[in-house]
Amino acid sequence: MDTLGKEDVINGLKKCKRLAKQDLLASNLTSNPEFWNKQAETRRQTYSVLIDLVERKGIAAATDYALNSFAKLPPDNGDSPEIRGQRQALKMFFTILGFDERIALQGAKSTAGMMQIPPVVAQANL
Repeated sequence: MDTLGKEDVINGLKKCKRLAKQDLLASNLTSNPEFWNKQAETRRQTYSVLIDLVERKGIAAATDYALNSFAKLPPDNGDSPEIRGQRQALKMFFTILGFDERIALQGAKSTAGMMQIPPVVAQANL
């Protein structure tokens, strides 16, 4: 079994951040440039926060932040570009770690911010 290390998670997040920058640059070519610009910028900011947390405090701290942030998002129903961007970035982070955000959301809501990260998630096993 392969274990995803800290550098692997950081590299994955950096690639996602670069894709968000490309989307930011391409947003002017869309039918709704303001919306897509805000959505891409929010994704970039969210990836930056996650990268910083992984670098300074580790994968478990970044995962805890992501789970709590995801749990606080309103239901997905025609959200603002900022909420959509944050939701998309957090989902991508969960994908990098190898778990489903629906399970993460249930766990985060059931513990109301006092969640203990399961060892499998803390180690980011794939």
